[in-house]
Amino acid sequence: MVKGFENIRDMADQSDAKVFLLIFPDFWHNWDTYPYLDIHEQVSALGEDNGFVVIDLLDYFSVYPPADLRLSETDGHANEPVHTLVAHALLETLVE
Repeated sequence: MVKGFENIRDMADQSDAKVFLLIFPDFWHNWDTYPYLDIHEQVSALGEDNGFVVIDLLDYFSVYPPADLRLSETDGHANEPVHTLVAHALLETLVE
């Protein structure tokens, strides 16, 4: 991942592009016992170290129960409201 982020950074630098890194949480876990916070922090720090604009979507999703964000009880993919939340997160970041 370190080398991959460096490659992305280098490509973005060549074209003066801005890189947005969106970190999606796992919807199978309750937020109060979410086991991947340390991974979110590591990925966020690595992204920031490479000059990426980092958006940890856990900040946006954690006001909703994880089950309300899944496609179904058996499918952990994001449902339609999640895409709206992501769009709002991006818009909010772009206008800052």
